[in-house]
Amino acid sequence: MNKLLSFLSKPGNMVFSLLVMFALVVGLLKVSFSYYIEDSTNGTQLKLNAIDNRLSSNDLKNGVLYLSPYESKAITMSVTSYNEFESAYKLFYECENDITIEKFTDYDGILGAGETDKITVLVANPNNYKVEAKIFVENGYIGNSIVSDYNAI
Repeated sequence: MNKLLSFLSKPGNMVFSLLVMFALVVGLLKVSFSYYIEDSTNGTQLKLNAIDNRLSSNDLKNGVLYLSPYESKAITMSVTSYNEFESAYKLFYECENDITIEKFTDYDGILGAGETDKITVLVANPNNYKVEAKIFVENGYIGNSIVSDYNAI
């Protein structure tokens, strides 16, 4: 104990000891704060970048519409928002063959948190063979244009 008191009695050693204690306290505070932040966020910052609007319909099988030769079919689709904020969506389709699509309601729009839009379209196959059309939803933020390499409905 006498050695510690004699060490601390020198002015330079006292300042050095205070700086070391200050550095230890700041380091421990930083570690405990970062532990608290990591534990409390649970990845919510990453989820803000993902827009989750989903398309569903009884007429689609895994997002694909199957049409017989010369068949016309009115299909109703629902786009549901699983977001906690407003988001935009637009419907597209992919088909190797010609089909005609006539829409009865808007095919794109804005969904509030947890809202659902119902869209009805008339799809016709003018060919003498079966066709498959993949129908899907592209998501976006409000005010941004939604583009795709596929055909817009």
